[in-house]
Amino acid sequence: MQTLLFIEDDRDIRAALRLALEDEGYKVIESPDGQSGLRSFAGENIDLVLLDLRLPDMSGFDVAVNCEAKFGSDNYGHSAN
Repeated sequence: MQTLLFIEDDRDIRAALRLALEDEGYKVIESPDGQSGLRSFAGENIDLVLLDLRLPDMSGFDVAVNCEAKFGSDNYGHSAN
């Protein structure tokens, strides 16, 4: 089972996406802000991070840069619409 980390401050969006992804067979770990997301990323075996760009404590871009700088990445990509 693949594990996804979803960093999003809106509780309703987190809940809706978690349910949809769990229905597809994914394990979903939720974080409501950047700092808790970074802790989850460091403490879990994460396959994919879904990340809000506008978080209450730091930007999603800063979270992504921190993840890459602290933990490295062979496969790094992003999408912003």
